[in-house]
Amino acid sequence: MLGVGPRTFTITGGTDSRVIGFTPVLGDATGGVTGLTLAEGGDTRLFRLYGVNTYTGLTLITRGILDVNQVANSIAGGFTSAATTGNIVFAATGTNRAILSLGLVSGDFTRSLGYGAGQVHWEGNGGFSNNLSASNVAVAATQNVNLGGAASQLTWGAGGFVPTGYLLQFGHAGSTGNTVSVQGAINFQNAIQLGTSSRTLDVASVDVAPSI
Repeated sequence: MLGVGPRTFTITGGTDSRVIGFTPVLGDATGGVTGLTLAEGGDTRLFRLYGVNTYTGLTLITRGILDVNQVANSIAGGFTSAATTGNIVFAATGTNRAILSLGLVSGDFTRSLGYGAGQVHWEGNGGFSNNLSASNVAVAATQNVNLGGAASQLTWGAGGFVPTGYLLQFGHAGSTGNTVSVQGAINFQNAIQLGTSSRTLDVASVDVAPSI
């Protein structure tokens, strides 16, 4: 999908416990970058990217599940510490959930923490799930999340990590009838300095409890 000037492709609405698939390639417009915003109407609504997208703007998740496990590099630059394109932002509010769903195809997530191109940061609630396959099977694989790739310690509320008062989230809930289910584990490898405030890990699952 191309055009003229900067633009944002925004996904809203959806249906609880149902998958929406998007096959076109989302690319930058002439004279400006393209961004993607996922702002679904419910926490169990899943948007699945099937294209090898080339857009270089923000990927902003304010509510819902963004499945990036169908093709490699469904978000331009990929998910490793070598990424130099775009920034992934988690920004759910209240008790809403903003989930990036990984898997065997997307691989481990090692983007560094920060606000620049090729990085990831939090402006609200958000986190990761591992949607291993479309079948309702027991956990059979683990995807690692290691921000920066060196297991460096993170500080809650600093440097782009989860702001004070917001939730670090894992897993997603939904209906197994439409394959919105958690099948694998997330191994979050960074130590976290919690500080003196109350912090919350929010873990959701429908059929198989996600390990973290």
